[in-house]
Amino acid sequence: MSELISLPKPDEFPEFTWRDARFEDASAIQKLSVAAVEVDGLDGPQPIEEIQQVFGIMGDDAPTDTLLALDENENVMAMAFVFMMPPSEDERLVRLGGSVHVDYRGRGIGDYLMRWMEARARQKLAGIDDGLSQRASTNCRDHLTDRISLFERHGFQAVRYYYKMKRDLMAPIPEKTLLPELTLTPWTADLDLAMLAAYNDSFRDHFAFAPLTPDIWKQIVSEGPHFRSDLTYLAMNDDGQAVGYLITDVDKSRNAARDKSEATMEQIGVIRGWRKQGIASALMVEAMRAYREAGFDYAVLGVDTENPSGALQLYENLGFESVRRGIAFSKALN
Repeated sequence: MSELISLPKPDEFPEFTWRDARFEDASAIQKLSVAAVEVDGLDGPQPIEEIQQVFGIMGDDAPTDTLLALDENENVMAMAFVFMMPPSEDERLVRLGGSVHVDYRGRGIGDYLMRWMEARARQKLAGIDDGLSQRASTNCRDHLTDRISLFERHGFQAVRYYYKMKRDLMAPIPEKTLLPELTLTPWTADLDLAMLAAYNDSFRDHFAFAPLTPDIWKQIVSEGPHFRSDLTYLAMNDDGQAVGYLITDVDKSRNAARDKSEATMEQIGVIRGWRKQGIASALMVEAMRAYREAGFDYAVLGVDTENPSGALQLYENLGFESVRRGIAFSKALN
């Protein structure tokens, strides 16, 4: 798995130089999303910190699992990456992501990137014979018909729909309380592993779940560029176990470009033995009150519309409304 997979480069673009992506390419990669904001209807360009975070998570795999197309001025005209998640109880999942500059779309580069990503995913999975299913996944917003057609041409099928939901924090916030045997506790560093354990238990019956290691958890969550420790909460029992949690992210750069500021409920989880007892709603109400006191205008979150815990109805009952829809695509690789 150490060699960069070799595929024929598109003959139509001899002016491009193709190579792996590097940490120092983050600002050049960001320009792809800057150019796409208006065309694709994005909220804003992807923050450089998020791109740098991806390199941190990929670590030593970045040289073999990323690909850039550079023009003669070293501008990034296309990029792709693959990332193999830790295995779950029943599958191995490889996530694919890529982008083509708006000026070069419709010329076959996206098809080439899809072939490269799938080939690299298969190469990473080659030789692993543990009985688990193997698949690749990617996603896009539901209005990006060119992206949907691209994925379908390469054998990917829509398997899940996701909502971005928003709630006005000036609207009345209901009263919700935790069970008396639980304590609502703000996040601290010494509770981080307890929150990770709650995540791995809460989501293991959810679609596309992959358990996270402490190192990846820190990079993605508690040391992530948007993590707000002061607005993140846990529901703790008397044994020191986190039975529920709510993680808050705040993207300062995107808020600076908006008329109204948002705080994101990045994750809300309740372990399976404690569901349906009002824990999630109590955590959300506590967070919304704190958001309002901190000066935010809206709370936002994302939800799988087929979430097995009934999260969509809970969020609607607390005043959240859908403002955008995304689609997850999947392709079996074995």
